[in-house]
Amino acid sequence: MNVNIQQALRSIVLLLIATGLTACGGGSGGGNGRLNNNNSPADDAAATLNNQQSQVQTQANQVTPPAPARVSADVRLAWAPPLERTDGSELPFSDISGYQISYEDSKGRLRIAPKDTLLLEPAQSSYILEDLPADNYQINIFTVDTNGLISPASATITLQADQFPTS
Repeated sequence: MNVNIQQALRSIVLLLIATGLTACGGGSGGGNGRLNNNNSPADDAAATLNNQQSQVQTQANQVTPPAPARVSADVRLAWAPPLERTDGSELPFSDISGYQISYEDSKGRLRIAPKDTLLLEPAQSSYILEDLPADNYQINIFTVDTNGLISPASATITLQADQFPTS
């Protein structure tokens, strides 16, 4: 607080205290005319003002800085080709036409990779989601067979925003 403002507040407090003492006869309500403590009204007012300033300073010191911002990153996914169909029968590698990846962000926006309508190659066992913005994601991989049948979703991969690097 500015020193001039402090002095003005002290003067106002002193004026109010003096007015209050004059209005009640200048005493402490019928005693011997002394205050119960050894401090003058000006000292009490200054102590109150200093206490308020101390509380404001303490509150200012308790403000926590914001967490560092998270940045986009390349996220590499890897998988093994499935060995069987959902009915439990064998799935020969030659019956796999390719893979597709779906990922949903925290706002419910669903995306498919690769971005075009093509599938990832059957021999491909990894894919990089490039420059993925920091967010929470639910990721699934699907296998498509040579008959165009799409498998149920893989186990969901959860990617949290706090796993992304900071700026």
